[in-house]
Amino acid sequence: MNCNNCGARVKDTAKICPVCGALLDDEANYTLLATDDRYDDIYSSAEKKKHGGLKTFIIILLVIALAGGGAYYYFRHKKPTENVAPAVTFTEGSGVINRDEKVIYLTLDNKNIEFIHGVNLYEGDITGAAEEKPEPLTSDYEYTKNVDTTFRAIFFDAEPLGIKADKEYTYTYEMYFSFVGSDDIYPYTKVVTGSGDIKGDVSDAVFDHSMTEDTTKAEETTQQTTEAETTQKKTGSADFIYDGYWYTSPYKDGDNLSISAFKFGKDKVYKITHYDKKGSDDWVIYSEEGKYEVDGDTLLLDDGTQLIFDSEKEEIYEESDGKKTNTFTKRKYNSRQNAEDFFGI
Repeated sequence: MNCNNCGARVKDTAKICPVCGALLDDEANYTLLATDDRYDDIYSSAEKKKHGGLKTFIIILLVIALAGGGAYYYFRHKKPTENVAPAVTFTEGSGVINRDEKVIYLTLDNKNIEFIHGVNLYEGDITGAAEEKPEPLTSDYEYTKNVDTTFRAIFFDAEPLGIKADKEYTYTYEMYFSFVGSDDIYPYTKVVTGSGDIKGDVSDAVFDHSMTEDTTKAEETTQQTTEAETTQKKTGSADFIYDGYWYTSPYKDGDNLSISAFKFGKDKVYKITHYDKKGSDDWVIYSEEGKYEVDGDTLLLDDGTQLIFDSEKEEIYEESDGKKTNTFTKRKYNSRQNAEDFFGI
């Protein structure tokens, strides 16, 4: 099989790419992906012999060190591919995601990008620099991935960059991409400028919403007003439920974590993304959908669940004996990172 990150040919039984160090487990649904800092020793096991485990660990370190050194030399000294590079449109920006994470980002517009082979960030505009480039300021980037496996956005954490409110900044992104149906790797650069006044929420720009059903269709009109609609007019409109994802209260049982994200469509179809995690295992992510109806101030799901909504406070919750038992939290996007935020991971 091939590594999903760098495209290298690896054994079918491999769990980590020996070339770029990426984990080889498939990601389910839409998730936030990180290029660094998530490489735990996945080969460690209590059942392995002490010396055998140490030997394996040393071999892995040597492989990663050699691969990393080779990759560093390759990307800093390689000649660009002679063929004409495919057109990629970048939209730059900065803002806040995950409620408090300040970032500068580029969104990518080319559905044929298959792999990101590396991203460096340089201080200032280095596009006119001599052949010997300065050392990159950082390579600690992250990216988001569409549900169709193409790339959505590349971003860097703004905090370590020392961006201040009264200071304008200029950075150069240096990126290497390959495309569907080709083994060629093309270099791209993009100069971004802005100010340190990073306040606005840019979740909609950075995170993909292709899991969201199309709610732009005109709602069907009826000649008669039903009893339920008449009751709804008295209790308030449910329109506010369509504008985001509704997360259930996070459930924790020892090391077992669980949370679900609801998306309500105007076509009376709801979708649920479930996030389950057992101990140190990775998240298990799966989805389902069904029909619902609005009855007064209640959302009636086809599985028998009844959810109460308060249009004035814009709340959704479950109720038992007249008391709230599960208050939902509204968020703008649906991702594993978002689920982890609820548990402080």
